[in-house]
Amino acid sequence: MSMTDDTPSTAPEWVARMNAGPLSPELRAALEAWLASDPRNQADFTLARLTWTVAQKLNTSEVAHNELRALNAAPAVQGWDWRRSIAATFGASPRRWAPAFAAVLLIVAGTVWLANPPPSPDGLALLDNGRSASTVVGEISNYALPDGSKVTINAQSGVRVAFTRAQRKIILESGEAFFEVQHDDTPFVVVAGLRSVVVTGTKFDVKLDSYRSGLQVAVVEGHVNVGHQETEAKDAAKLQANDVFRFLDNAPPERLAVAANLVSAWQTRRLYFEGTTVGDVLFSVNRFAQKPLRLGDPQLAELPLSGSFSAGDTDAVLFSLQSLYRIEAKDSGDALILNTAK
Repeated sequence: MSMTDDTPSTAPEWVARMNAGPLSPELRAALEAWLASDPRNQADFTLARLTWTVAQKLNTSEVAHNELRALNAAPAVQGWDWRRSIAATFGASPRRWAPAFAAVLLIVAGTVWLANPPPSPDGLALLDNGRSASTVVGEISNYALPDGSKVTINAQSGVRVAFTRAQRKIILESGEAFFEVQHDDTPFVVVAGLRSVVVTGTKFDVKLDSYRSGLQVAVVEGHVNVGHQETEAKDAAKLQANDVFRFLDNAPPERLAVAANLVSAWQTRRLYFEGTTVGDVLFSVNRFAQKPLRLGDPQLAELPLSGSFSAGDTDAVLFSLQSLYRIEAKDSGDALILNTAK
């Protein structure tokens, strides 16, 4: 893809563009390429997103007004525009504004905390009907749905809300998400690839992507039916609490020997694997990796791997692979390529 004049080139520009509406596939690819091009870009991007999130709350803080005016070296004006002030302060060079804004956050943190305590779980941002939400490398997002249910979106994942009178439908467009469904007589349906997961009230995890193009469902609480239709069918697989199953194309469901609550522990940025194949481990690990791990030898994908890792800690994963299988990594520039040591 070629970059155009309309393609953002700084962290604040990317965040502003994302808040204007869903990114096109081309822009999302450009964002991922920009994040991967320089390790500092991810830090700038994270800080810029934090800036945007707290900006409206800071708008009501006189302390924040004073600090930003000082940074802008501009006289106070009535009707302060927080977007313009942030752009003026931070737009020129992300490397320059990071320490300055971090200082502002520390100064106003106490004021904002007391005036606006953290929202309760019920105070999540609303992902309304017809809207989409997606995440980038290392990002986990939480939303409330129109019916009061909640969804947590894993890194590099996306969902779309498509409620109707007949069903509460969520389309998992990519990646993984965890759902806490409000009990209701109207079925709650998660459509993922060729399959759909149907419930009325429960807590469960759905992961769409796998190097084998499968669907994984882990039920933490309640029960779900997994079938090829968007409504419950006689041939649907019936899963109950603590069931973890993988559904591969043209193959019977496969039960996995891992606790459902450990499968969904990515919400706390911990990744647990029990007898998982290296291929599946890398799919989960790479969601949080600034430099992804790629297999130079496809046969390594079927090796089993167990362990617990902090999200983003690729060094620990590499250490395990080296210790168990003498697998070494070679930096190709945009990825770490894994092969058996000679």
